[in-house]
Amino acid sequence: MNKSIKNPFERLQKGAVSILCIVCALFVWSCQNKSENDQTLSDETLSDEEISINLLIEGEVDPESLIGEWDCIKFAYTADGKEISNVVTISSRGAVSIFDEDPHLSSYDDGILGPFSYMYCNFFFSVSDNLISLSELTYYYQILVQYNDDEMNVIKAFQNAYSFVIKGNELIIYFTGEKNKNLLILKKR
Repeated sequence: MNKSIKNPFERLQKGAVSILCIVCALFVWSCQNKSENDQTLSDETLSDEEISINLLIEGEVDPESLIGEWDCIKFAYTADGKEISNVVTISSRGAVSIFDEDPHLSSYDDGILGPFSYMYCNFFFSVSDNLISLSELTYYYQILVQYNDDEMNVIKAFQNAYSFVIKGNELIIYFTGEKNKNLLILKKR
């Protein structure tokens, strides 16, 4: 005669274990949700200057290093200047020429000024530390050119350029005004 002894706390134990599992699941979910929110908030709080400073960590900003021929190779995105994502190859790689022979090139206390050319667009650039400003030069006679999307995006990036950094043989221009891309990456020829 086997008599089994019933545990009077069995139902209470099952309930306690169930409640403990639910509490743990909610805790894990809230921690993940909080870290995602913290990341989003921290991304929104970084200024253009802070992102530019973070980009400088592994690069250089010698304005004289800008002089030469560069190929536009990629667009990318950075929220903090450290992590780069959304890298997209530019299909039509226009060449960028930054000149030093032009008589308009001059030095000033913090950097250099000079002519800059991309496709059929001519710009005038000024550099101070790692901040770069590119303004388009206009002429009385203009060549009407049909640009493809990549070329137009490159021109917009130059028009909204904020800072630059040179890492090895790559020139990274940080620009503003776009939602999912803010880096133009060029490679030295």
